Amino acid sequence: MLKQIKAVLEKFGINFKQMGFFEWIWLIYLLYPIIYLTTLPLKESWLGFILIILFVVNYALCYGHSIYLKIYLSCLMLNILAFCVLYDANYYFMIFFSTYLVSRVDKESLRWVYIFGGFSAAIYGFVIYRYWDAFQAGQLYQLFIPLFLSIAMPYGLWTYDKSRRLKKQLHSANDEIERLIKNQERQRIARDLHDTLGHTLSLITLKSELAGKLVTKDPERATQEIKEIQATSRSALKQLRDLLAEMHSVSLEQEIQAAEQILKAADIEFEYAGDADMLEAVPLVRNMLALCLREAINNVVKHSHATMCKIQLVESTSEIRIDVIDDGVGLADQSGNDKANNSQQSGRGIIGIQERLNLIEGKLKLGKMPDGGTLLSMIVPRIVKGIAVRGNAE
Repeated sequence: MLKQIKAVLEKFGINFKQMGFFEWIWLIYLLYPIIYLTTLPLKESWLGFILIILFVVNYALCYGHSIYLKIYLSCLMLNILAFCVLYDANYYFMIFFSTYLVSRVDKESLRWVYIFGGFSAAIYGFVIYRYWDAFQAGQLYQLFIPLFLSIAMPYGLWTYDKSRRLKKQLHSANDEIERLIKNQERQRIARDLHDTLGHTLSLITLKSELAGKLVTKDPERATQEIKEIQATSRSALKQLRDLLAEMHSVSLEQEIQAAEQILKAADIEFEYAGDADMLEAVPLVRNMLALCLREAINNVVKHSHATMCKIQLVESTSEIRIDVIDDGVGLADQSGNDKANNSQQSGRGIIGIQERLNLIEGKLKLGKMPDGGTLLSMIVPRIVKGIAVRGNAE
């Protein structure tokens, strides 16, 4: 029987799947007006019972049929007003059943929040009018808090839902941008491979076929062709190495700009002190520092719960140092349901930074800030395995 009723309701577009346990449990507060009605004679209470039934039906329809939510919600509030007018205005608390529903009427505009907020104010206005003599005795303040909540709660819920949806859209947009960047990078790699190696490999193929034909007819010329094939293959190998080196090259200046964008997207205030353009370092050191900085910023965004992050580039006669400072929870104080997983991922990031710095004789220092947060310092000496870090010493 229940399945048949459910099928009929769904046929008309009414679905109660959105109404969970907590939405139903709030109806327990209707016991107050029901108990009140049982104290009245049947000729006076019968209309009240009908209003209670209509209230429950409209309340359920508000969750089950989003298309006509405005209509059902209007009927629900009129139902509350009718009960307050015909019976007892003290049951104005029933207006709280509509606060969450009001925030769902229009997800893109606050117009209906204002309209239903005005309706709530009208109900409270009627209560004040009905009990004006009692409120004159100093009880008027009792309505201020529920009046404020019935108007402010829909606005707060609407704002929260809007913010949550915008963050979801932002994450989707970032994922799409990342996908497009990867796709563009694949196309660039394919184009570079075709332009640099395609011609060379075709030349090697033609010369090897020619050498195969000349082995018996003209050995001297075949030997010359083979030597040219060897030279061409060495050239191809050099082109491939240059291409791979270019792919792995990371600009420190661009990495700092990317860090600013990532931190701002995560609602983390960004500060920067230093001048990466004036940094005197060989490409290897700049590349390694950029990769380490990228990993450090990823750790800040994913694990620190910070509101501020500062990158500080410091040069001296003996070393280059990049400090990443945040005001988050600290490496040892990460908490939450994914504490173990976050700590493991953060630890892998720190190990990756240390391994890269080891390649250029650098070192990593971790510490806590006096006011809370983490200080991560990446330090590289001016001389790396006999190679001067200064650009003019290359």
